[in-house]
Amino acid sequence: MEKILLISPVIPDANGGGREKRAHQWVHKLSKQYEVSILIIKEKELEIEEKELLLNGANNINFVKIPSRSKFMLVNQDIKKLLALKFGCFPLFRETKNQLEEIYREQQFDLILCFRLYLKEYALFLKKIMNTKTIHLDIDDIESTTRLKIAKLFFKKSQYKKAIIHFISSLFFKVEEIRLETYTKHVYICSNEDQRVLSKQFPSLIVEKLPNRLYGVPNILETPKNPFQLLFVGTLSYFPNEEAVLWFIDKVLPRLRKLDSRWVLHVVGYGASERLKKALLKQKGVIFYGYISSLETVYNEAAIVISPLHAGGGTKLKVIEAMWYGRPIVATNESVHGLGLTPYVHFLPAETADEFILACHQLTQEPILVKKLVNASLSMMNEEYTYV
Repeated sequence: MEKILLISPVIPDANGGGREKRAHQWVHKLSKQYEVSILIIKEKELEIEEKELLLNGANNINFVKIPSRSKFMLVNQDIKKLLALKFGCFPLFRETKNQLEEIYREQQFDLILCFRLYLKEYALFLKKIMNTKTIHLDIDDIESTTRLKIAKLFFKKSQYKKAIIHFISSLFFKVEEIRLETYTKHVYICSNEDQRVLSKQFPSLIVEKLPNRLYGVPNILETPKNPFQLLFVGTLSYFPNEEAVLWFIDKVLPRLRKLDSRWVLHVVGYGASERLKKALLKQKGVIFYGYISSLETVYNEAAIVISPLHAGGGTKLKVIEAMWYGRPIVATNESVHGLGLTPYVHFLPAETADEFILACHQLTQEPILVKKLVNASLSMMNEEYTYV
């Protein structure tokens, strides 16, 4: 059996965040054809939960922590690498090279699969020391485009320092993306839209779509008795999610509750800033959970899932999860980007506050429409967005 080395910034976990889920999908897919080894590259030490995942995972797993940002780097003329860290890249330092050589110099692999473009220096170095013939890159989405969208969102919200950082970061990744053909001949991407863009830009590259999927069989829940329960799920430390929630509780929820005080928004996700926590706790009609271990509990309560994102990248797992649990979705175009969903067939589209209010009200009045949306979404889930 051929051997493959998967380089990942996260520990594969079917129940984790977006990157963890995608890494798990890779391990599941590759283990059917290859003997899989995993190299985890992280800035921080492993959490206790992550160590437990490692103990329960594959045997061939190595973990490398990259050096912290420090004055030591500046003294050693690593300014360029320090800047790269600042703007979202994972540069390869001398001490890390030594560590990798110690682990891998006597090993051989038929293929290196590097998950995320910002780890490509590690893949190139290991390719050289192990004399591996081929590197494949899973870039997930076009990172420069994603970061530019977020930069514009920060600018719109008058957070100019963060806007500049994200703009420079998008330029960093744009330069890396321009050089894709020098790193690899095979790239994976999560959406049809990004696949078309890259295929046109790099005709000689094999650009293959690997959708972000959920592991297992969809868990279609019973329709809740209370149709006025809204749900938002997302990593709240991610600015596009924070902005979306703040926009909704400012522009939409008060108007919904003015029409009918039974409207309630459930907000689930870890990493909320103090600013966001205060806003959520202050707003009438909001139930804030923070992190919860089982989403099924809140989906049981929810009648409608909202996704009012105005920026972001890749495919939005919060939308796929709503489909998984059989809940109708009201979403912006950004929220469903790359999923191949059809408005009014799989979800109700909404960009403005008026459109969100109208769509939410419509779903409370038309159970046949709800059933139609859920059934179409389930069909799409089974075709595109699950693996077992």
